Amino acid sequence: MAAPVNASSIEPFQTLQDPRMERTKKHNRLDILVIAVGPLLTGGAGFQDMALLGQSKRTGLQTFRAWLHGLPSHATFGRGFARLNPRRLLACLLAWTRAVAPLTQGALVSLDGQTVQASCDRATASSPWPLVSAWCSAQGGLVMGHIKTDQQSHESTTIPALLPL
Repeated sequence: MAAPVNASSIEPFQTLQDPRMERTKKHNRLDILVIAVGPLLTGGAGFQDMALLGQSKRTGLQTFRAWLHGLPSHATFGRGFARLNPRRLLACLLAWTRAVAPLTQGALVSLDGQTVQASCDRATASSPWPLVSAWCSAQGGLVMGHIKTDQQSHESTTIPALLPL
């Protein structure tokens, strides 16, 4: 019998450096990431969703952490993610996803293209981000990967790059 997979493991995120100044750290980096992963994996639209998830799960979160400074606000999530190395964060998320991938063995994986809400920037006239996502509905909608597509591209050209994830 195979060893059970620990889907809640934060081990892949231990190597992610925290670039914040020591005197400004009210919230532990891993605490912020633990709350942030929920909306990221379920199609959340941004830092407000991360803060809302924290507030809605306050009672449960307080059973395993003290949260001496309260739960992080959307601004705390924004500042924390603005300073993280995006390539390193992606590597950590992929390592975590690969650790939980055995949970999806034999399950149907769905692929879909969508546009990320609130991803356009009116100041620079940039267009919203089109993404192709893969998820496993048998595991509560676990998102297994996202890849941004080119504006002019069709979803089918991005799917071969998404499948190895």
